[in-house]
Amino acid sequence: MAVKTPTKVTIRLMREEDIDGVLAIDRKLRGPKRAISFSDPVTDYVGGQVGISYVARAQDQVVGVIMGRILTLFPSGAKGAAIEVLGVDPDWQGHGIGVKLVKAFEEQCRKKGAARMNVWVMPRDTALKPFFDGMGFEASKFVQLEKELKP
Repeated sequence: MAVKTPTKVTIRLMREEDIDGVLAIDRKLRGPKRAISFSDPVTDYVGGQVGISYVARAQDQVVGVIMGRILTLFPSGAKGAAIEVLGVDPDWQGHGIGVKLVKAFEEQCRKKGAARMNVWVMPRDTALKPFFDGMGFEASKFVQLEKELKP
């Protein structure tokens, strides 16, 4: 059921106890049969490597998440940041939670010395592409190429 009345939403750095809520959001967004596997969510995302992943909490539950990391950008060698996961519980979408999460992530990346942020979105994604366009993201100068490896 979608949230009808405004409720206080807090944005804070992700903690280990948030993992179950993050996985619940993923199941709601991607379906119950999708197997999510983080190599080690505690060290990779919960303050481990860079401490830049955030959750949104409301009514004593996780209602949104953004996870990413600091990386070295090619070819300049400058520090950059990558958003790897952004999700808002479908019942809480339309309340500006995604915007708040991206802004918190952006500020923390800036503090960590990142010069730019990257996110990978399928061009046909009719929800995420316009969202990130509206947040000021633009097409990169680089084109990602891939090759399928058949057995």
